Amino acid sequence: MFKSVGASRLLWLLALSLSVAAVFQPQLSTGFAFVTGDRFDGLIEISILEHWHNVFRGLAAWDTTNYFFPYDGTLAYNDGYFLFGVFHSIFRAIGVDPFLSAEMVNITFRVIGFASTYLLSRRVLGLRAGWSILAAILFTIASSTFQQSSHAQLLTVSLAPLTLWLAARCALALAAGGRGEALGWGVATVCLYAMWLLTAFYMAWFLAFYAILCVAALPLTGGFGVAREASRVALRRLPILAVILAVLVAALIPFLILYLPRASETGMHDFSVVWPYLGTPWDFVNTGPNNAVFGGVMGWLNANFPTRFPADGERVVGFPPVMLACFALASIWCWRRVPLLRAPILAVAIFWLLTLKVAGVSPWVLVYHWVPGAKAVRVVVRSYIFLTLPITLITVVGLAGMLRSRSPALAGVLALALVLEQLNSGTVALIDRREENRRLAALPPPPAECRSFAAMVSREGGQAGLPDVINRYSHNVDAMLVAEVVGLPTINGISSFNPPDWDFSNTSHFDYGIRVSDYARRHDIEQGLCGLDLAGSRWDVKPRTVSPIPSTPLSEMVSVAAGQAGAVSLGADWWAPEPWGVWGQGRSTLWLNPPPSETAGDRSFRLTVVTRVFTRPPDPTQRVVVHADGVRVAVWDVSAATGEFTATVPRSGDRPVKVEFEVERAASPAALGQSIDGRVLGLGLTGYRLDPM
Repeated sequence: MFKSVGASRLLWLLALSLSVAAVFQPQLSTGFAFVTGDRFDGLIEISILEHWHNVFRGLAAWDTTNYFFPYDGTLAYNDGYFLFGVFHSIFRAIGVDPFLSAEMVNITFRVIGFASTYLLSRRVLGLRAGWSILAAILFTIASSTFQQSSHAQLLTVSLAPLTLWLAARCALALAAGGRGEALGWGVATVCLYAMWLLTAFYMAWFLAFYAILCVAALPLTGGFGVAREASRVALRRLPILAVILAVLVAALIPFLILYLPRASETGMHDFSVVWPYLGTPWDFVNTGPNNAVFGGVMGWLNANFPTRFPADGERVVGFPPVMLACFALASIWCWRRVPLLRAPILAVAIFWLLTLKVAGVSPWVLVYHWVPGAKAVRVVVRSYIFLTLPITLITVVGLAGMLRSRSPALAGVLALALVLEQLNSGTVALIDRREENRRLAALPPPPAECRSFAAMVSREGGQAGLPDVINRYSHNVDAMLVAEVVGLPTINGISSFNPPDWDFSNTSHFDYGIRVSDYARRHDIEQGLCGLDLAGSRWDVKPRTVSPIPSTPLSEMVSVAAGQAGAVSLGADWWAPEPWGVWGQGRSTLWLNPPPSETAGDRSFRLTVVTRVFTRPPDPTQRVVVHADGVRVAVWDVSAATGEFTATVPRSGDRPVKVEFEVERAASPAALGQSIDGRVLGLGLTGYRLDPM
């Protein structure tokens, strides 16, 4: 398409610049006053990047962050962001602030994706320069990637074309007999993949799973000849492959050392948590209401049929109509003319079908139970972001073959349509860079006595009645960032998974300080634990005292319904009280503070609760384990019908008693497909009574 090499290079640079500008237009237009992400996931990511900045300066162990203190190996509670951290540390070393540096990392990965898609298209698939540039543009500005780029770890999809290009170079060298060249390309491939896993799991796993599907599809697509030839080459080059495999095993050791213990500890994701994020046919075309071309249609469908056509959140990962139509036509053409693409085409279809849930059934349950690593994937529809790469490449290969050079006008029109329908009018740049930098600058150095800290007041200043997401995230993510920037560990933090005794939601709740004190006592870190007031940018040598626990009357049924007296004794791990009572989360707390004992020594009480549970069909009951001050005191089988249950609760001295109800298989109605209620529901409490014994 382009006879001049200089013209091709100029067009390549222009296309790259325009692609980056299209993706980062809101940031560029404000002079990077706002950067990608939000105050929650965005700050979590930047905290982890700052962790790597500390690691490369010799100030931190690579696997242990400055949050979730005093646990070690805490990097494993989230994606590791290793490669992001490498680039971030370079930008930080030249004086870029944490927030702009994180954005520069995002831009860097977009450039990597563009360049490697071009190389893969040009050097491996044999496309002309113009078509290769089109493939690179479509992959870089893909609507689904843009819509979800506030989850920065998903931008590692840019490593997929680079990994495939390196792997292809290795395969070609093996076939040509270039042993040293094959070894070099192979080692580069497996090392990059190992570092990718240590950066972000989802996209790396999706690539491996897609590769498995491609291999499985070979017998169904007449690929026996390809398989036989690959086997012959592999046998001839067995020593080289053995070395590459050995390097892969060695390169994976950090990833396995970091994540296997946490996977065992957490059990990864229960399938009930995965279920809401399986795909529907709508998700595959859902480009959201901000799509520049089809946003009006998407918005209308959502406004009129909100439950059938959700238009925001994790599910906005779809492909625009022109792209899907071209992919369908290109797949038919490639199936007939390019046999090597049959397996990748079929693998796309199989992958998509596996993600679907229809009439309460999904084949993904087989993947979940049988494919290693699948239990770590919660938002399955994110796989459509990965499928952007094979769908884009197959589409462009097919269009290039069908149109060739005899239809340049049609090719131009189609290319323009494909590009325009990927664009969006919305923004994912929600972090106010200037405000966040101001907050960090306003914080004085911590007192010399401080060895660790707890965030005691959120930036909202302890307001009551805030949304649960703010109560849960705000102070925790701020503490994470402060801990990494000032180099002082914090017990706070929040992540995909949390430590087993994490209990730091809602600083405005009366029992927050008690939870902090209990945690510090259990972990023997009371000495040197300071408090941080995030609203006033102030350190306290000791965490502040808290409001006293309300007194519990004896021999009187206390209602916990909305507006009733008993609600004030509920911990922060209950949902808002309702007219009938209150739903707890998977583990929920009730504080009991009976009148002081008239006799010396310890005393026991009988606790009676009027309760029910949210059950998971077909099981008629849920097992509820009851703890008092950390000691198991009862195990109940509770049904959906309200009933009375009792437990003997010991009291040591005159201290309040912390009673915890743990529902072992708590779930949300949305996860079970019963309603759109996404709250995880455990124990349903109507009232309680405390009787002396």
